[in-house]
Amino acid sequence: MVRSHTVTAWIILVALGLLAPPGGQTQTAGPLDPAVLEPLLRGAATTAPGTYVVTAGSLAPAADAIPLLVQADAHRDAGQTIRVTVALGGEVSRGTAVRLRILSPDGTAARPPRVVADATAFPPEGRMRLVREFTLAAGEYDLQAAVGHRRAEGGAIAALAKFRLTVPDVWRGPLAVTPIVLGETVSAAPPAQTGAFIFGPTALIPATSNGFAQGGELHVAFRVFNWKAEPGKKPDLTAEYTFYQQTEKRLAFFNKMKPQRLDAGTLGEAFDPAAGVVTAGMTVPLQAFPFGEFQLKVRVTDNAGGQSAEQQVRFVVSP
Repeated sequence: MVRSHTVTAWIILVALGLLAPPGGQTQTAGPLDPAVLEPLLRGAATTAPGTYVVTAGSLAPAADAIPLLVQADAHRDAGQTIRVTVALGGEVSRGTAVRLRILSPDGTAARPPRVVADATAFPPEGRMRLVREFTLAAGEYDLQAAVGHRRAEGGAIAALAKFRLTVPDVWRGPLAVTPIVLGETVSAAPPAQTGAFIFGPTALIPATSNGFAQGGELHVAFRVFNWKAEPGKKPDLTAEYTFYQQTEKRLAFFNKMKPQRLDAGTLGEAFDPAAGVVTAGMTVPLQAFPFGEFQLKVRVTDNAGGQSAEQQVRFVVSP
């Protein structure tokens, strides 16, 4: 179980790469010009997530997919601002360009949505974890990520990921639960350390894929804000973890964990109510899960304030 703490989040960008050029000889070349990804982003509003062949500004479905995972987090920052972090994970080769942008969904037919944040990266070969953080106001945003590398026949192979980003007001308003972070591994955090994905005494490494081995474990973590309590008193929260399995027709109930109490009896003496944040999470063994796609729903109830809030995340159990 992860305990309460404030935390700074990060973004994951995975190393990407270059295909062999015509002639069959592998040559090292620079990363893809990010301008090649612009047609994919320009049409993102009406283009389904997936992998495409990009040639002369046109798009066609690609035979081999580049899987991408997008995750997001939000926490309090100085001056009552909201710090938002996006995690983009994937697996490709080298020579790749990454474009990540966040748009305000207030556009019209005559005026396109406003880009409120934009980032470009050229990660080297191999897996990397790079920090990308943004200051955003509470509200709804559209997040778009394009990842591409050169194609031997010309043009590029590029993948598009889209994510509806809901930034909760973590300073005021109703009970708020941040998006659930899927973790690759967890370990003990150094004493008194805070920072990237440090959840109290636990350090979580965010996953770069939503696929987890049946013989392994699923690690999840999130934050809770805006509970009701007397000044200086600890909150009284209950977190429920319910799993659903994706069948051919619908999501069907699979199982649920014992409810988790987050109160004066479990948060510990080190918990500071003035910080205004409870971090929570769970490690779930996957041996009892069959292969397939699942959804985890986390529902947090403020027992003192009479409010509830929830988040969902999908993952896949594989051999």
